[in-house]
Amino acid sequence: MESYLKQQQLCDVILIVGNRKIPAHRLVLSSVSDYFAAMFTSDVCEAKQEEIKMEGIDPNALWDLVQFAYTGCLELKEDTIENLLAAACLLQLPQVVEVCCHFLMKLLHPSNCLGIRAFADAQGCIELMKVAHSYTMEKEQIKTLNNKFASFIYKVQFLEQQNKMLETKWSLLQQQKTARSNMDNMFESYINNLRRQLESLGQEKLKLEAELGNMQGLVEDFKNKYEDEINKRTEMENEFVLIKKDVDEVYMNKVELESRLEGLTDEINFLRQLYEEEILELQSQVSDKSVVLSMPSFSSAGGSSSFSHTNAVVVKKIEARDGKLVSESSDVLPK
Repeated sequence: MESYLKQQQLCDVILIVGNRKIPAHRLVLSSVSDYFAAMFTSDVCEAKQEEIKMEGIDPNALWDLVQFAYTGCLELKEDTIENLLAAACLLQLPQVVEVCCHFLMKLLHPSNCLGIRAFADAQGCIELMKVAHSYTMEKEQIKTLNNKFASFIYKVQFLEQQNKMLETKWSLLQQQKTARSNMDNMFESYINNLRRQLESLGQEKLKLEAELGNMQGLVEDFKNKYEDEINKRTEMENEFVLIKKDVDEVYMNKVELESRLEGLTDEINFLRQLYEEEILELQSQVSDKSVVLSMPSFSSAGGSSSFSHTNAVVVKKIEARDGKLVSESSDVLPK
């Protein structure tokens, strides 16, 4: 099959990548790549096309993979391994992917471990990503330990310098002549000073204890006053609740009385209007009766007195009824 590829005999498909055309056989490509097998055995348009345009793949990487399909051999280089692995992941060549991942694992270095981990994550190579991540974490730990070791070395150097300075000072002190010192007098004066400070602190303690007693008495008084105020407040709140309850009852009575007053006012207005109409009607009846009953046999003085008497009786009845209504309304109205 390799000779058929080199001589381009019986080739039934041409892969176009950029400006490069790569002839091949569908059967050979399908036998090693699930990607090509799905393409050539399905109902997509590429299954019947003689020329298939490939996108997102490096031309040299595709040619190397086509040669691998015919020969089973693959040359791995550091500068082309990423393009080759990306093309193998796209064309679904698990053997090539595995070989490329192992090759990249051997190339792991502190300078490229982060890039390889990101590339493996982008291509979905889980094992390579885990190895690169572990390598990265190990390198970070080594870097941290190196930093700590460098700091320890710096501290040791600093301590050595301090030790040399102390040795120099000690040698200078040994060379100087020892003179008689007044250490006893200095300690006695220092002890006397401490005793005076102790006495002053004792006096201040007694003063503070007296002030503490006074303050405790004041606190107790304020506490009692506070409790009294709390009790008064509780009593006032209870009294306020009772007063509010009485006010609510008075307000409800007021509302009820106002409603009754409104009803009685309407009734009074109605009765007043009825009264006025009855007065008018009675006046009209009296006038009609006076016209009908005025006879020549009676004297004018007798007729006038009879009419006045009748009118007075009617007026008294109406006034009595109105007085009764007014007294009822005055009993209902709030004072």
